[in-house]
Amino acid sequence: MSNSKKRSEIYIVTSGDYSDYSIDGVYLSKSIAKEHAKRDRHAEVETHTVRYVAPKKMSQLTLTFHKKGNFHTMCWPDDYERGAEVERNDEDFIRVIGFNHEKVRKIMGDLVARYKAEQEGIT
Repeated sequence: MSNSKKRSEIYIVTSGDYSDYSIDGVYLSKSIAKEHAKRDRHAEVETHTVRYVAPKKMSQLTLTFHKKGNFHTMCWPDDYERGAEVERNDEDFIRVIGFNHEKVRKIMGDLVARYKAEQEGIT
């Protein structure tokens, strides 16, 4: 799974100096940070650039092959991760789900190829 580098700015409302220095709030919006800072005449807004690496694919992929010839694809964010797995393989459907999209497609391709070979009498 490839990654993309992201950059974002955060706005930190601070007050005090040295041992009295404190962070009063952290915001993604500069205007909200400024509103917070207005409440205390000694508060300041600091801007910091945050760099992070986030996976491009953080969604669960579901591939379904209807044995009558149709494919169905669904992809949505999910809050848990599980490896690619065959959820269903019966007389009507083959369904493979997982977060690793490449692995899901590989497993589905192998299962569909095996099914089609069996249909043609090739084992």
